[in-house]
This record gives sequence, C-alpha cells and structure tokens, in this order.
Amino acid sequence: MAKGQKKQKQTPEVIAKLEYVFSIDGTIREACFYADIGESTYYDWVKNDKKLLERFERLREKPVLKARREVVEGLKGNPEFSLKYLERKRKKEFSLRTEHTGSEGSSLFGEFLDNISKDKDK
Repeated sequence: MAKGQKKQKQTPEVIAKLEYVFSIDGTIREACFYADIGESTYYDWVKNDKKLLERFERLREKPVLKARREVVEGLKGNPEFSLKYLERKRKKEFSLRTEHTGSEGSSLFGEFLDNISKDKDK
C-alpha cells in the first residue's frame, strides 16, 4: 500500500459495482475504475476470498450466455442464419470446404519441391 493511502473497505456497494461491470464482461481495470478502488485492492480481496473471485468469474460468462440465447432464438424462421450457425458449429458436416491443390489436382507440396529443385539446377 502506498504511503499515505488508506485501506479501502469492502462494502456491499463496492461489491455491487464490481459485480455489475463483470456482468457486462468488463475488465478488472474497468471494474476497479467504476467501483473507485485500486487494482491492488481488488487483487488483495480476491486472493483472500476465493468465493468472491469465483463469483466475479462466473458473472463474466453472463453476456456469452445471453448472446448464445439470442443466436439460438434467431434461428427460427431464418434458414440462411441457421445454415451459417451450422457451418460454424458443425464444421465437419456443414462447413464450406476449399481444397488447395497443384495443377491437375497434384499435391502442392510436391509441386513446390519440384520448383525448388528446378531453381537449384539453374
């Protein structure tokens, strides 16, 4: 703690502010700024209270779950979006594939090595 700096108290109001920022997937720096505490204070608190750290980490998942729900709910009546979702979620089955081959379907690697050999011979 810096000289002349008083220890910041862990009040319900400060915790609520931290929880709010984490619930919108804010960074630790943003949460500390919003709650008006130093980052070192935050790290001291979570080092000494693993349940608090776990709570903050879980809150940061909230926007991801909300976005996932929006995506899934948006699938209904939207076949183009549904296909786009499947292309990303089940790539092996639905993804558009691009194959890169050399001339007449030959291996690019083999063609590359042949070109290197030809350049050396020059």
